[in-house]
Amino acid sequence: VTVETINATGAGTGAGQGTFVTSISPNGNIAGFTIGSTGNRSGFARATDGTMSTVVGANGSEIMDVLGINSAGFATGADHWGNGGTGFVWNPDGTSTNFSTPVEGNMGIAINTAGVIAGRYMNYSPYVSHGFVRSADGTTTTDFDPPSLATAQTTNGNDGTLRSEER
Repeated sequence: VTVETINATGAGTGAGQGTFVTSISPNGNIAGFTIGSTGNRSGFARATDGTMSTVVGANGSEIMDVLGINSAGFATGADHWGNGGTGFVWNPDGTSTNFSTPVEGNMGIAINTAGVIAGRYMNYSPYVSHGFVRSADGTTTTDFDPPSLATAQTTNGNDGTLRSEER
């Protein structure tokens, strides 16, 4: 087993600060975020060759939680700007596209090799999480709630599959 330390640019060294890895694709692309010494958050994507990129939102926001990455290097997560933020898909060429669900406060959690994104959005009154699946071209977003469930949680399997489980 090989363990490699990743210290992304901007990561603080104090308590609650540093580099946080959130996802690894089947081929070894890595995504995550940093918390700096002033509490600032920035997303990153690390290619298999070790090249690090800062993930910037479509509106120029750098307050990003990058939660999923696929083998092609496309990433997804939450862009925290305005009220609650919004989900995004980031292209390895450096461009981002924000996307919406029925309510704000959504986030992409996993992205598969086809570019399909699974995630969740929140109703804040009552406080309930709902799952969604977004097509690769962004034309279709399907909401889902597993049966007899208050909260949906989506995860990304190491094999590139998307899973949803009851919480």
